[in-house]
Amino acid sequence: MDHQEALAAVRARALLALGAIGAFVAGALLLHPASVHPRAADTAAPSGVSSGSWFCPHGGGAGWTARLSLVNPGDSAVQARVTELGAKGEKPPRSVSVPAQSVLRLTIDATSPQSAAEVEYFDGWIGASWTTVAGGKQSGLAAEQCEPALSRSWIVPDGTTLRGEDGWVVVMNPTAADAIFGISLLTETAVTAPGAWSDVVLPAGRSAAFQLSKFRLGKRTVSAVVDAKIGRVAVAGFGVTSSGGIRAADGLPLPVHASTLPGGPDSGRTELVVANPSGGKASYRGTLLRTDGSQPIGQLNGETLPSQQARTYELSTSPASSIQFTVSSSAGVAVARRTFGPHGDQGSTVGAQPAAAWVIQAGTAAPSGKWAVSFANPGTAPVEVRLSLIDGGGPVSRPPPMTVTIPAGRTTLVGPGFTRGAPQGAIVAIASSGTFVPLATSFTSDERSYAVSMGEPIPAHWVPAAS
Repeated sequence: MDHQEALAAVRARALLALGAIGAFVAGALLLHPASVHPRAADTAAPSGVSSGSWFCPHGGGAGWTARLSLVNPGDSAVQARVTELGAKGEKPPRSVSVPAQSVLRLTIDATSPQSAAEVEYFDGWIGASWTTVAGGKQSGLAAEQCEPALSRSWIVPDGTTLRGEDGWVVVMNPTAADAIFGISLLTETAVTAPGAWSDVVLPAGRSAAFQLSKFRLGKRTVSAVVDAKIGRVAVAGFGVTSSGGIRAADGLPLPVHASTLPGGPDSGRTELVVANPSGGKASYRGTLLRTDGSQPIGQLNGETLPSQQARTYELSTSPASSIQFTVSSSAGVAVARRTFGPHGDQGSTVGAQPAAAWVIQAGTAAPSGKWAVSFANPGTAPVEVRLSLIDGGGPVSRPPPMTVTIPAGRTTLVGPGFTRGAPQGAIVAIASSGTFVPLATSFTSDERSYAVSMGEPIPAHWVPAAS
């Protein structure tokens, strides 16, 4: 059967499947009928438009808890609507108002692997992220920013199924139409396309979770590629360790040719996962951006990765060091940085592209939590950044706003001395010139649980004026 015939067959199956519920597949949880309300746009609004959406496929487990964090850096309140999704459909949406220069935290369900949420906002702009706290047989803290758009394709590079480790891929469909997608798995030696995951039908307003170890047990690197044949979806993942610890694993809609992956006050151990879903061989290199200078990463010097494979590199890094990852081939990659806290809990990030203005949200789970922020500057000139701290009550006066200078090719760390004024708040960071990439590193009060999460770039139209 050629490609066109195969696509026609898929479409035919889709027409038969519309409105019906099927037992998904091994590894996906059963979806049940539920009514859904129609949706308009399935992507976030472009810069300058006064409405948009965030998509948060956060997952969870028995006894887990989660909070959404909504931050408004602007001068006027922003209205928002939060809708939670799961295997049985959507919960009734909640309408909220996010006050100006403020952070609003909402408790959401995270008691199953397929838990997800959508945030729609109107007449302004807000950032959105999530924090999950494991319970039951697991422990640990995880945090990540929500996705700003839906896509037909996703890559979740950070996956592993070594003994004592497990990973899940969460797929959410917040639109009013069914989606059909397939999942393939990239490892160190080959690509696997599980037949049961080749034509998954995900009804409108639902989410599903897929356990990687169902098909690839004992693999150090298992990166998931999700391709939607009909519709658009949002995808992320999470990892769980038997020794205690969880991490949120973000997805990427497209391969990249450059990524800045900041690091915070971790244990100095990094696992860098590189996945190549492209059709050709990928070549790449890496540079470590320390607080006192930069240096090439020897293990990445001249490295290549064949098509449809993934690889994990063990790296030793000094605390608060960032990785500048650069691809020199036409084939792009997806890259994730897995880091470890002082007591073994894990964090994960896929990095970001530099921007001039960001909101960085705490990934803490309680007022007793602690957090710090790393600022990476991969450019060739210093960047001066003004930092303002906000929380649920608005701007924080103690400590007052401060200005930091990030030298070229280095990382600057702003510690808990600044953020303790808003243990569950956010930082609004705006550069006077140049661009940078921020990362929040969050801890519980005893530092046993640890999480990392990227900031969210503020669209140019909504960057607040300097006071």
